[in-house]
Amino acid sequence: MKRTLNILLILLVLDLFGIGALWYGYTSTTDIKANETELMDKLQQEGMKGKKLNELRQTLASVGKQRGELEKFLLDPSDENQIPLLNSFEQLGASTTGLAVDISRFDFVDSPAKAIHAGATLSGSWAQLYYFLRLIEEYPSRIVIDKFDAHIDTPAGSTLGKITQDHWMGNISFAIVGLKQK
Repeated sequence: MKRTLNILLILLVLDLFGIGALWYGYTSTTDIKANETELMDKLQQEGMKGKKLNELRQTLASVGKQRGELEKFLLDPSDENQIPLLNSFEQLGASTTGLAVDISRFDFVDSPAKAIHAGATLSGSWAQLYYFLRLIEEYPSRIVIDKFDAHIDTPAGSTLGKITQDHWMGNISFAIVGLKQK
């Protein structure tokens, strides 16, 4: 009986060691799994960062190309470049519809929002005035029209009901805001 009791005690001790080893293995595996999950999350975050950086590089490359294309439409506000710009606005109406455009004011304003302010008198038919306004609004630079007024030009001695010619006079004031920085 003593032998059976010794065997039982040995088996009990071996069972306790086995249970302890299983518990240690389970906790170690759980810690390793938690560490693995944490590392997988970090790896996934790094992968997302890499994708974002790639997208940012592509965006910067495309913006660089677009900037080069856009800078062609930005105007240099220096005095020598204002003369061709002034001439182009005067020719804008004459070359397309025959509208007479006379630039009366052309000033560079050196403020935080750099701009060239211009004023012009217009003379022509209503269709010509309207077409010129469309060309100004579609000009490939940022133009803000401050003021526009137009009236029909009545010859002396005629009444409004008997006018046979469509001749309008007008004034326009606008600012060119798309300027290169000095």
